[in-house]
Amino acid sequence: REIADGLAEAHAHGIVHRDLKASNVMVTPTGRAKILDFGLAKTYRGGGEQDLSGPGAVLGTCHAMSPEQARGLAIDHRSDLFSLGSLLYEMVTGVSPFRAETAAETLTRICTYEPPGVLDVDPGLPRQLAELTHRLLSKTPVHRPHSSLDVVAALEQMERSGILEPGRRGSLPSEVSTAPTLDVRLADLPRAEAPLPPLAPLLSSSERRQLTVLCCEVVDAGSPSLEASQAFDSETLYELMMRLRPLAQKVAVRHEATVGNVVGHRVLIYFGYPQSHEDDARRAVRAGLDLIAEAGEHLGAAAPGGTTKPVLRVGIHTGLAVVSASPNMPEPVVLGTTLDVALRLQAAAAPGTIVISGATRSLVRRGFTTEPMAALPPIGGVVEPFVPYRVREASGAGDEVGFDLAPLVGRARELDQLTNRWEQARGGVGQAVLLSGEPGIGKSRLLRALRERVVEGSGDGTVRWLAMHGSVYTQNTPLHPVVTLLRRVLTSQPGETGAEQLDGLLRTHALTEAAPLFASLLDLPQASMAASLASMPPERQREETLEALVALVLAMTDGEPVILLVEDLHWLDATTLTWLDRLIEQATTAPLLLVMTIRPNTIDIPWGSRARVMQIALGALSSQDTEQLIQHLSGDTQLAARVQQHIVAKTDGVPLFVEELTRSMLEGGDAIDWRELPTTLRDSLTARLARLGTAKEIAQLASVIGRAFPLKLLAAIAAHSVDTLERELRKLVQSGLVHRRGFGAQTRYSFKHALVRDAAYDSLLRRERQQIHLRIAAAMEDGREAGDAALSEEVAFHYSAGEKFQPAFEHWLAAGQLAMGRSAHAEAIAHLQHALDALGATPPSPDRDRREIGVRSLLAMSLGVIRGLSAPEVEAVHERMLTLTGQLGDVPLGIYFGLWNFYASRGKLHRALELAHQRLALGEKTSDEESRL
Repeated sequence: REIADGLAEAHAHGIVHRDLKASNVMVTPTGRAKILDFGLAKTYRGGGEQDLSGPGAVLGTCHAMSPEQARGLAIDHRSDLFSLGSLLYEMVTGVSPFRAETAAETLTRICTYEPPGVLDVDPGLPRQLAELTHRLLSKTPVHRPHSSLDVVAALEQMERSGILEPGRRGSLPSEVSTAPTLDVRLADLPRAEAPLPPLAPLLSSSERRQLTVLCCEVVDAGSPSLEASQAFDSETLYELMMRLRPLAQKVAVRHEATVGNVVGHRVLIYFGYPQSHEDDARRAVRAGLDLIAEAGEHLGAAAPGGTTKPVLRVGIHTGLAVVSASPNMPEPVVLGTTLDVALRLQAAAAPGTIVISGATRSLVRRGFTTEPMAALPPIGGVVEPFVPYRVREASGAGDEVGFDLAPLVGRARELDQLTNRWEQARGGVGQAVLLSGEPGIGKSRLLRALRERVVEGSGDGTVRWLAMHGSVYTQNTPLHPVVTLLRRVLTSQPGETGAEQLDGLLRTHALTEAAPLFASLLDLPQASMAASLASMPPERQREETLEALVALVLAMTDGEPVILLVEDLHWLDATTLTWLDRLIEQATTAPLLLVMTIRPNTIDIPWGSRARVMQIALGALSSQDTEQLIQHLSGDTQLAARVQQHIVAKTDGVPLFVEELTRSMLEGGDAIDWRELPTTLRDSLTARLARLGTAKEIAQLASVIGRAFPLKLLAAIAAHSVDTLERELRKLVQSGLVHRRGFGAQTRYSFKHALVRDAAYDSLLRRERQQIHLRIAAAMEDGREAGDAALSEEVAFHYSAGEKFQPAFEHWLAAGQLAMGRSAHAEAIAHLQHALDALGATPPSPDRDRREIGVRSLLAMSLGVIRGLSAPEVEAVHERMLTLTGQLGDVPLGIYFGLWNFYASRGKLHRALELAHQRLALGEKTSDEESRL
């Protein structure tokens, strides 16, 4: 901590040390750490200060360098943070993470090698210390802590918590929950002595209202039959409740609910008070899943000695209650029998599970899979036994329920074709369908109709639905859609942590041997991962990961048929396309239907000409079908015949055009003459946005984020309160322009169609778009999550669109390095080309040329893997590097080695000798070690 504090002081004055290592840190007789030897230090800001050493030279100790320093790229204070991580790793493990026998090998390890996690070296170390070390050693600067002060704060928190004391080792969980909810860490929870946030404002009058009540109780996982007061001593139970109450408060806020009174050692959460939602019951079930997932980390430390394992069990019931606004009421909600039923359900739940009543199940059965339990005795006003239900998993359909979709018109033939393919797939003959069409032609609506028909025709049979989609912002992030799908699948698995959920999933499908591959892909801690993958070449790891992913999908079809929907194929990354290719090859005898959507004339599909892949091209609706769609949309409101003819003539049979123009006319009513209808869809959407008042500004802001946008990010860039944003977004939802998914802080919105987003985006001036792009990039950096591989690409995109090319270059470079680390070389090439484009837009300078050399050295590696070393593109990259090297005359040793090796292996020895002489000609700038090499 004192070393980090010293670095913070240096960085505050614009000085980066560049040679932080064990021998440069001394401990004074009073026991205080002191950083020495700033002889290689360099100023990284302040126009009047003089650099103490030229950029691009390999100076200092190789094993203490950062990757950017070893490559001769521009460095800042984050380079010292990497060195600090290397020093911290050596202090807690006794092993230097990158040191090798030669300087060249050490440089290579720094740039490409991932050392074993500190927990793999010493499992007794605190997890928080391991996480901090891992972040500091990130190859990508943007993924390290923001500053040395952040490191100081993290270490101070560890000191205060006592986890660094030797006696506390081994008592902490070694895995991190990956439940898809807000990251609620123990340090963020209110202290026990702090007052809890007040309840929401009371209602203005008393009334009877339907509420969904969640009742959760702490129990010992090893003794589920014991009451909490029997399983835990009074002091432990007190500590557990002090931790449970703030956790419940955070989950309640996330799902817009209210924490009620503590009933004994149970906590109540009300859904539907003080604000009612149509999906209160589903919010309650999701909140229960969140509580169970997060309780393991927050409650585990309160049980001393590890003799007990506190977990939650949850009961949920929907019924009538009386709510009152009287200030004299100690509890504003009187539940009566509803509370009795919720308590009975909670008592019937096994540790780590959720049990709901039949009333609640009737409200959530389309969003969650449940199974009946043994009937419970009558209670309260119920005269007959009632059947409770155990929540098994989220079905994946819940977020789509309730959308006001336009009716499907003119697609009977295409729907029959899809249904026929489904029948063949259900019979054990795998099918693949490629559905193509222009934006707005109705591809997504046809998929929804297929889902409805399959559900209607399935009877008692079960069907598993999986869905994934491409995104323009992550089309070069390897396997991003697959990883997102896997994380959704894991949320339905039992287990307190992501690693446990993964283990259960793989054991279910007999794929435990692939656990290290999946753990690496999902960034989950896995004890055997480092050992089993350390000796595996990256390319082989990539191949085996793809095969394991195919095997998992096929294994899922053993128990039930599977329908996999892949939307926006044209935005998938190259690695995901390769995975789909293999899945199609191996699914010929599996009950799997794969349906993919794509825009025409976008990408060349490798399997497009295969007979086993059926292609369906959606065309425009006929005039008769268009008129029928208009009549369906109009309902009881009769549009004039001339208005209908005008819509038919102007929409060209594109269903989205028809829908939006018709809705625009219906919303305008008598105030708008039909002759003034917009002549194009874009004008129609703009007119609708204008009629929404301030909601138009919100739609424009959101359109710069992209097709889908989270409420949290929108709030970070908007000059409105969250309440105002939600109010205006409700207008957009009610207008049909935007859909809403998720709950609380995890709420996400999406434009109904890509063209809706395009219309809002194009209505902004270019200058306005650039400013918003920059605000988005800054907000995404502030809220970034460690290990998010897609973040660098998205931030880089927004910086590029905002014409801030320096930060855009850094993030494109980071994205390329991440892709290379996963052997996703096709994606890495795209990222690095973008980095070069951004760098080319910056002012010419020697420093820019040095950066270009570093990027092209990486580009040459990926091009060599994809195209081969003899490819003209690889030759051109090296020629450019050679030209820049000759102009600069002073570049890192690693660059000379790379160029020398390339030309020597190609037999161009005169170039190799030229490079060697060029390096030696630097005279005193060449170290003795370099001269010998």
